[in-house]
Amino acid sequence: MFLHEHPANSQTLYGQDQLLNETGIAVNCTTLDADYNWLEEVIAKRMPFEETTNGTYFDDWLFTELPPPDITVCQGPYAALVQFYNLNAAERFLLLLSLSPHQRPFLLSDFRKAWSNAQDHYLDRLGGFLQKTSRRFIPTMQTALYMLAGGNHIEQARYWKLLFADSTLIKEQIILLKPAEENSPSSAATPREQVPELASEFADFLLYGREPRPDFGRDFPATLLTTKLEWKNLIVQRATMREIKEVMKWAKIGTQVARRAEGTLKATYPVLFYGPPGTGKSFTAALIGKEYGKHVFRVDLSQIVSKWVGETEKNLARLFDRAQGKNWILFFDEADALFSQRTNVSDSKDKWANLEMSYLLQRIEEFDGLCILATNLLDNLDGAMRRRFRIMTYFPRPKRDERLQIWKLAKPVGYEMPPDLKYDVVAGYDLTGANIANIIFNCCVAAEERGETVLNTADMSYFINLEFAKENRTPDLSAK
Repeated sequence: MFLHEHPANSQTLYGQDQLLNETGIAVNCTTLDADYNWLEEVIAKRMPFEETTNGTYFDDWLFTELPPPDITVCQGPYAALVQFYNLNAAERFLLLLSLSPHQRPFLLSDFRKAWSNAQDHYLDRLGGFLQKTSRRFIPTMQTALYMLAGGNHIEQARYWKLLFADSTLIKEQIILLKPAEENSPSSAATPREQVPELASEFADFLLYGREPRPDFGRDFPATLLTTKLEWKNLIVQRATMREIKEVMKWAKIGTQVARRAEGTLKATYPVLFYGPPGTGKSFTAALIGKEYGKHVFRVDLSQIVSKWVGETEKNLARLFDRAQGKNWILFFDEADALFSQRTNVSDSKDKWANLEMSYLLQRIEEFDGLCILATNLLDNLDGAMRRRFRIMTYFPRPKRDERLQIWKLAKPVGYEMPPDLKYDVVAGYDLTGANIANIIFNCCVAAEERGETVLNTADMSYFINLEFAKENRTPDLSAK
């Protein structure tokens, strides 16, 4: 069961657009209002704006003296998240605090007032800072710890463990810890100085009920890979399809196998798809996910690799931590960019590149799911990586018979192929499935511009030549 499918998140609260309807918004806000009233009580008890007569602040009040409302029978996205992850009171406090910029921005004005009026020694305890441009108060993890434990160091240590080491909110990356200043690596701040920021997809879920899919947010370096086509549209050689079916077996029953083996068999299943571009590697990954109802996420390497030392590993950790236990498929396209051959250490750059590779191999071996890597350049892949694949599947360029099938299946909905098209002739051109898809797409655009829905062979011939020109090749009908 996924979070958005939790019984508390009843479908009666949703409209046809899969977002909360008016009733759902009202139900969800009622639960949130009750919890925010509790949050404001906690803040009021912990944060007096003036010193007491003896010059101290009210640090002796215990957070446990004011328990949160019971929402075990409540409905809506917020109640569903609290119930699904069984959040404790401290986690609910942190969740509400991170949701405040979206739901209760005025709540932070009390912190701003305290910051402006308080003495320096109090500010050290309160944590947080005023944003330079808006002068808005930004709470840090130190702010949360002080609200929960005051100046009691024993209590702070207990809540530190609850929120940093044990919290589902951090492990599941529902809340992300960000540096206090933009454009600086997260390592630049101590954990207490980092800002707890609600992942954008969970903000949308808590407020509007949108499925909390990570590619809706900006902090997940991957995008959802989908297709509306079917298996009949994948034309590959028999040997390739036979190996694809082995991967499909694991996608279907791999978790069951690992569970029955009680840890004696690893749940991870890294596979490699390799071969020329346009031969169906990405398409196959999308079809496997579609077949078994799994999300397939194509990893964006541009968001993974960082110029900051150690940040690439942190980006990878964030990716695999978010995917762990989710039954997702991770798809690394052009994987040789990350998994290239390790080099002899001649300078610090080589050293860190090799460390990144080692860390990546470790995380892949720990990932409890299907991880598909694709590359056009097998020789560039590190040898240590090859030994870790369960299966290495070769996607060759299609032969004439396969190209004939691809051409016959290429007609898009809403358009007609040229009535005078000679399929046996066009199948003679050495083109991949991606080449043929490009040709058909361009022909549809040309036909639409003329106000027609029937493609013509003149356009097709022109765009066939363009495909060859892109690869600096000459059209040749003698291809096998």
